[in-house]
Amino acid sequence: YYADVLPLLQRECVSCHVEGGIGPFPLDTYERVRDEAENVTAAVEAGLMPPWLPDDACREYAHGRGLSDDERRVFARWLAAGAPEGDPADAPPPPEGRPTFEPTDVARMAEPYLPDATRPDDYRCFVLDHDFAADTFLTGSEVVPGAGALVHHVLVYGVRPDQLASVEAADAADEGPGYTCFGGPFAESGEESGSLGLINLGGWVPGQVPRVYPEGRAVYVPAGSKIVMQVHYNLLSSEPVEDETEFRMTLTDAEPELRVSSFPAAILELSIPAGEPEARHRAVFRSYRSAPLRLTGVTPHMHLLGTEIGMRLLPPAGSEAEPQCLVDIPRWDFNWQEGYGFRAEDEIVLEPGGGVELTCVYDNSETNQPVVNGERLTPRDVTWGEGTQIGRASCRERVW
Repeated sequence: YYADVLPLLQRECVSCHVEGGIGPFPLDTYERVRDEAENVTAAVEAGLMPPWLPDDACREYAHGRGLSDDERRVFARWLAAGAPEGDPADAPPPPEGRPTFEPTDVARMAEPYLPDATRPDDYRCFVLDHDFAADTFLTGSEVVPGAGALVHHVLVYGVRPDQLASVEAADAADEGPGYTCFGGPFAESGEESGSLGLINLGGWVPGQVPRVYPEGRAVYVPAGSKIVMQVHYNLLSSEPVEDETEFRMTLTDAEPELRVSSFPAAILELSIPAGEPEARHRAVFRSYRSAPLRLTGVTPHMHLLGTEIGMRLLPPAGSEAEPQCLVDIPRWDFNWQEGYGFRAEDEIVLEPGGGVELTCVYDNSETNQPVVNGERLTPRDVTWGEGTQIGRASCRERVW
């Protein structure tokens, strides 16, 4: 255990599987890992843990996760040998703590929120208490979950002044702190494509480190904007307790050398026929700017019928350059979506006239329908939408 298994657990697992963490059981002592050895080995061998959706054959990412085939076999061999403890002297040093992050501002919920115990997955949006009185630039951010055992992931949006009416109406119409939302910061019955003009301020998934932009880069937030934080609470393994997740920021009024912006590449003309097991959609989004764009990462997003999503960088017409894979997720899982930052040494430039190609695949067959009140629903034709209502889907990448 100490020489072979523990180093892998420290690298890939204990950011979630600790006391009070989102993992369903702790894996922070030999005794706990031994007791869960069969479950751990089965999840690792099946490729379910650690959660990492991209195909490594596409490219490597900054802060990537994953185990090699040889590393996965370590768990199986250890279990087959009877889960021996070994010598504690062979244990690696404790993992380093989180990177130091010094915020200038902290945005908070108006009041604590008790997740809804009737929803195994409770998606809740909160308008945070920070006001942008003037044009501002964000150079770093960090989400600090309150109820760590319940918070599955967090997305943080800057909502521009012209979009605030929809958010404020949803907040006022829903009892208690915040309002129910899904796929973006608008209510389930809200705008169809409102999230396309949002500002990506930050986010959190288990194991996330603070996002700090290199010197000379920052995200522009126009005066009058507000912060909306979407929190996904998962209550399958823990009882609901009050949550006060915070969003910490480093803000400045100094204009950076380069503005970091996030833009959506979305296929809005979705048509996913009822019963279709493999509805495939493809679109190309060209850049017609006069100067190149430096791409630093992508965030794939689909809803519950999605099965595959991928994006390629295409050269300008007439170029002899080959397309580049940006991300390829052959087995989409809505519960583990996140952003994937490109490594600094793998600079990716979108030339004028070049583009990004987005491909999404959906399964709308009878066997892939949601179960409501114990009954599997009948397939229906599905179109674009942000909400959870039957008949809505999303297909987009957010590029930054």
